[in-house]
Amino acid sequence: MVMELLLLVGGILLAVLSLVFAKRLSRAWVISLIAAGLVTAMIGGGLTAEAIQEKREDDRNVHIALRYLEAGQCDDAAHYLKKVKNDSFASVAAEVLTEKLRGNDTLSKIKLDALEGQVRGEAQENIYLSLNAVSAYDYSTSEAAITMLHNNLDLSEKVVHDADTKYVTESGNYIEGIEADVSSLSEEEQRLMDISNQSRYGVSFGAIQSAAQLLSENPSADNRLLFAKLLADAAYNGEYFVDGGIFPDEAANAKLSKEHEKLKKELAELTLSAEGLAIKLEASEGSQKEKLTTELSSLNERIAALRNQYEFLYLHRALSSISDIFSLEAAVVRARIYFAMKDYDKAVSCIEKAASNFFIRLSADGGVKNALNVIRKSNRSDDTIGTASTEFRDAINTVISQTGIELAGTRTNQLTLDFTDYLMTEQKEYGSDLYITSLDLSAFPQITVTVAGRDTAVEELLSSGGNTVRDTHYDVKYKVRAIDYENMQMDICCVVDQSGSMGGAPTENLKRALSGFIDAINGDTRIGIVGFENDYEILSPMSENHAMAAAAVPNIRADGGTEITAGIEGAMEALTGSQNRKTILLMTDGQSYVDMDTVRRAAEMGCVIHCIGFGDVNDEILQSVADATGGQYIRAETSAELINVYLDLVGMIGNEVEITYSVHDKSLDAGSRYVFIRTGKTGASVKYYYALANTDDPTVSYIENALITDSDLDWANQNNDRIWMDIYGENLADITEVIIGNETIPLYNGDNLGPNVNYADNDRISLTIAPNLTLGWYAVTLKDQDGNAYTFENMCCVAELLNAYAEIKFGDLIISMNNGAAVLPDGTLVLENAYMYSGELFYARACGLLSMNCDKAILQDGKQNGFVNGITIPKSASIQGHGSLRLDSGDAAFNWNSSDIIAKENYQIVYNQDELRVVELH
Repeated sequence: MVMELLLLVGGILLAVLSLVFAKRLSRAWVISLIAAGLVTAMIGGGLTAEAIQEKREDDRNVHIALRYLEAGQCDDAAHYLKKVKNDSFASVAAEVLTEKLRGNDTLSKIKLDALEGQVRGEAQENIYLSLNAVSAYDYSTSEAAITMLHNNLDLSEKVVHDADTKYVTESGNYIEGIEADVSSLSEEEQRLMDISNQSRYGVSFGAIQSAAQLLSENPSADNRLLFAKLLADAAYNGEYFVDGGIFPDEAANAKLSKEHEKLKKELAELTLSAEGLAIKLEASEGSQKEKLTTELSSLNERIAALRNQYEFLYLHRALSSISDIFSLEAAVVRARIYFAMKDYDKAVSCIEKAASNFFIRLSADGGVKNALNVIRKSNRSDDTIGTASTEFRDAINTVISQTGIELAGTRTNQLTLDFTDYLMTEQKEYGSDLYITSLDLSAFPQITVTVAGRDTAVEELLSSGGNTVRDTHYDVKYKVRAIDYENMQMDICCVVDQSGSMGGAPTENLKRALSGFIDAINGDTRIGIVGFENDYEILSPMSENHAMAAAAVPNIRADGGTEITAGIEGAMEALTGSQNRKTILLMTDGQSYVDMDTVRRAAEMGCVIHCIGFGDVNDEILQSVADATGGQYIRAETSAELINVYLDLVGMIGNEVEITYSVHDKSLDAGSRYVFIRTGKTGASVKYYYALANTDDPTVSYIENALITDSDLDWANQNNDRIWMDIYGENLADITEVIIGNETIPLYNGDNLGPNVNYADNDRISLTIAPNLTLGWYAVTLKDQDGNAYTFENMCCVAELLNAYAEIKFGDLIISMNNGAAVLPDGTLVLENAYMYSGELFYARACGLLSMNCDKAILQDGKQNGFVNGITIPKSASIQGHGSLRLDSGDAAFNWNSSDIIAKENYQIVYNQDELRVVELH
């Protein structure tokens, strides 16, 4: 508004100065300057008035949004905030509150940071602090912030009353002293309000009948779009209206009912023909079988198209009724109709075309225009928003909510939410760029690794420029070759879940996914399909005839339980006798026990099992099945994602190279070895841990309660008590004594445990020690019955307690403290049982102790304030480990079937911009 006021004041000043200096100027100049000043003032005045009106309208929308937030209706609040044309402190604050109550922590933090720069005065400072205190989904603490925001808005009593009246009328919610007012609405507006209320409460049939009546009275573009949208939403919820009865004109209802009957009869005839053809197919062989398979596939396609026309006849008519409308709203309604009819490609195409259409973007309001730009940019290589971001989701939701007439009850329904999820799914890639299918240790110290992945990553490995191959902390020289499979055929057996939970959309999405996969796979590949529930059935045997597999897809059903082992056994039967490369694609949406012996037998057959899971699956079990056979586990959030999962697998199966190298140091711990491979250009990487034979010497993995603080010592001394400690390791059965500091603790007294020992077996020794210790590091020495001593340095520490429960940041490496922290006199920071992660490359937990040098001033501040904002460690810091570093299941290289120990006893973490390494110290 500043520029508008400057124009107004500048124009007035110009006119006044023209009069003041009139005697010094010619008459023509005076008239010209006065005219210019008046014109400028008029423009400035008009723009100022428009800006004032725009601000008042923005504040009114914020006020209504706050009313919806009071009622816990965040989506409706977000709808009104999208109408705000100019960001103000109040609108941004309301957006922060909306995202916090939605649980969008990242987005709310970004907006809160932006809000901080707009704070002016004590009142806004109090609002900012109040918003900081609101937690996700915490409506109780949001009340104070909402009240303060209401008070911060500069609205007259009349505007507030009118806005509250609109809110009550639209929402049906209660505000004391405010009544819904429909008297000022026309009959058509009142009917729209009635449709809105019916839609809000799920009365779709009544809303459609009302919209049909409205359409018969006024077939405007808005009313046609409204009717089409309501039909799409109802159809998506399973209401197909095949019996008619939604139009006020009985002749129109009768006409559509007659057409339905005609389609129904034709569908029954074609289905009967398909059943007869399937019977002939079972009894045929050779070329006759191939011919019948092709005929059946074509017939099934005609049946699917006819069934779609029968079920969605009203939607096909609705598409025709809006074919002459070319607005954004029409594009979105068309997309919603296609989505309801399960024609997802056309649905996505409608949105993409709208986002790239210049005239649609030009005509859209500011918020929608920004959303269209976000979607349009998402397919560009320089996109910085990210298709997995909340901003991208919000942009999609904004666009597909644009459906003509504004109805509160239909802004965010299930179709909108699912369509948003689907559009986001279209942008995802599934599966790792690289994964290790096999590791051959038979010629150790020479190792042969078979690596598979996407075309681009595999091609980079073959280029040999700038790639990294590392084995257990050391880069190695390697040879790489492409595996020539031209003379070896590939067999792919698709194992699909047919349990009852797959009913409805999951099965339909699975069928589409399989059909697309079969179409995309190489023609020489043999394909088979196995279905499983309580048992398995071979729906289509292994064959190069892809039409046979495609014809079996429609027969996939949903019934019974979920026996994953049965599915794997079915695939093994289908693949019996095959001398080809064997791949199993196992898809399930449920949980069940998996017999790992069966999995191992499948691996011995040479089968690689890729697991695809969604819904309520046991991720750990499916990951272990994939790991045991050299496959991948791919998680889909919804069944709609299966389509892209299968298509991504097309580009990954069979792209393999073989890397051979010799290890640098054979003496490193046999249980903590790994191979790490990274491409030089794109940075695609894979990390895989493997184990060699272990020795029989006792080892200490870590000690629980290894960090003893001065507070622990004081408490034990005051209470005449001892300090407990659990030692975890291997081969501890023969240990008879434990020495810590100056104390020797016998584990046994005759046949019984010693007085200071609680438990002792091969993996754990639980004992107590005397509190006569001083600050510093302590070794743990184990003695066996033969007198052999095994000493493990720096396994325990006594240090001064810090009030420090926060993240420690070392570049991109984050260390999260779980059991507190302490400090030694020399400034060494000591942590116990900390989690560590750095992007997707590294996710581990340090069982035992971590130590690092830290600035004493930082530590002193942490002691006083608790490290509220975390600690940033200088890059020159050295991180030492004492205990064991274990790969966490969050790391992509985690393998349930091999040791999770990366390093143990004493190790060092080396981290810089280019690498993250763990070095064991001997």
